[in-house]
Amino acid sequence: MNISEKKLCLFCGNVINQRERSVYCSDKCKRNHYNIKKKEKRFKKWKKKKIRCAFCNELIPDERWTKKYCSDKCKNAVYKPKKKYPEKKICPNCKNIFYAFVNRKYCSNECFIEARNSSKKNKRFEEWKKKKVRCAFCNELIPDERWKSTYCSNKCRFRSYRKKNAKKIYEKNKEYQNKHKNTRNKKRRENRFEKWKEQNLKCFLCGKPIPETRRRAKKFCCREHNLQFIKKQRNGEPIPIQIDGKSIIYTKKYDKIDEIRNKYKNAVNKFKGEVDFKEIF
Repeated sequence: MNISEKKLCLFCGNVINQRERSVYCSDKCKRNHYNIKKKEKRFKKWKKKKIRCAFCNELIPDERWTKKYCSDKCKNAVYKPKKKYPEKKICPNCKNIFYAFVNRKYCSNECFIEARNSSKKNKRFEEWKKKKVRCAFCNELIPDERWKSTYCSNKCRFRSYRKKNAKKIYEKNKEYQNKHKNTRNKKRRENRFEKWKEQNLKCFLCGKPIPETRRRAKKFCCREHNLQFIKKQRNGEPIPIQIDGKSIIYTKKYDKIDEIRNKYKNAVNKFKGEVDFKEIF
């Protein structure tokens, strides 16, 4: 091809090194040329309308055809406050005094958010009160304190959950028991043993401390003493008993020795000194 036969780009005027049908040298030139044509069409439409300034009501010049005001003076007169000094005001939310210009109402952004949320909550509460919503479980009116919830109390909430998910709860409890069965029994035994040590129980007949092998037998240190006490109790014979290092004669027929211990302790707490044991028994 000769130089005379080469095509030139419509936008930038450079030589086109592409096919014969192409008119632009690149995609950028194509986009820029399209945008310029678009702006020209908009400008012609704007000129036919003859738009005026929003402040002074004069025609806007061609240089500012994309703007609302004819100059920066008109724009500043609208957006800037008229007064140079702030006024004394009271916040409607916290009722504190503050100084601000005409357009400001609240002392801070936090007060504005609180007032906005409180007004919305009051509207929702009034609408809820008109409906007279009832509990989903017991069908009673929900109190005003729990107006956001669907149940009148936590009891109804737990009961409804247990009814809906009874199978899941049963299965979970079974799995937990199977996993922690051995550890739970060990902890119980240790706690019982510690409590038994704190009591410092002694035998009723001999006054010796009860050994660890007879932890469950809280009254006698051995089986022989237990059998002796039962025989004498049946015959109604007087039995010498030791409680807290003091010897007492047991004459009446009692089925349970725990009653004797409780009576003795109550009497000591009342008088806090010497006690006539004949009056107790």
